[in-house]
Amino acid sequence: FLWAQQTVIIGPESFASLGIFTSNPANVWTFTAPINPSSGYLNPTASGVNAGTLLDNSFTINTYLTTANFSTTGKASVTIKFSEWTDGLTIPPKISLEYSLNSGTSWTDAGFISSATTSTYTTLRTLALPALDNQPTVLVRFRTNAAGSGSFESYYIDDFTVYGTAPSINYYNLSGANLNSTASWGTATNGTGSSPIDFLSSNQIFN
Repeated sequence: FLWAQQTVIIGPESFASLGIFTSNPANVWTFTAPINPSSGYLNPTASGVNAGTLLDNSFTINTYLTTANFSTTGKASVTIKFSEWTDGLTIPPKISLEYSLNSGTSWTDAGFISSATTSTYTTLRTLALPALDNQPTVLVRFRTNAAGSGSFESYYIDDFTVYGTAPSINYYNLSGANLNSTASWGTATNGTGSSPIDFLSSNQIFN
């Protein structure tokens, strides 16, 4: 038997302000209500009415929207999810995602390049990043690596969330013991050792 539950480490960022993020240069990335949100913006799960926004007059290379430091200590299977869309841009900017494990001294590309070309809020991005598992210090940033163009139009992100799963604990049954009793299970392969408190907690494996 296996119960494994993914939990939220940070987020979802609703962009009532920049929240966990900082813009570099300042005020290039901001937070706004989308200019012309489509019917998809509130369907299914946009949080709040604002989004992280890169305005059309800011479409230059190497602008950054960076999280505060956060920890994934004790978490595995770290995954980042967010939505992105544009507001009818003629040429959408190319946005990449990067991470740092040393407080920003160096950055690693996360293998994401934006592909949003529509104003419909239906685009959910999911990135599994095992390099972020069990790390004491993590930074994540969005970077413009190719400029776009448009008139009074923008690029948006929303509901940025980082998930992780606590490591699983293996329990083994005492030979011939009652399978329905927690006292019959232990962390040692012969069934001795620490017993589970219950059978329903997440991240327990019963062998």
